[in-house]
Amino acid sequence: MAGAGSPPVTRRLKAALLDLRSIAPPDRVAPIDRQLELLAAATRDALGDERDVEVALIPDTQGIGPAARP
Repeated sequence: MAGAGSPPVTRRLKAALLDLRSIAPPDRVAPIDRQLELLAAATRDALGDERDVEVALIPDTQGIGPAARP
């Protein structure tokens, strides 16, 4: 919740959770999905504007976002 209003934090966290989900045993996938849902909800609450939320939830291991890429 502390970083929900910071797009670099949400991008990196989502990327980490998705990476973890890709190698998690089947019994751990549901808890990871729950964390992804909580991240999305906290980001929506913190940012409000759906356009900002959409950009903040693009997974990115560096957290810099798609606009910063060449």
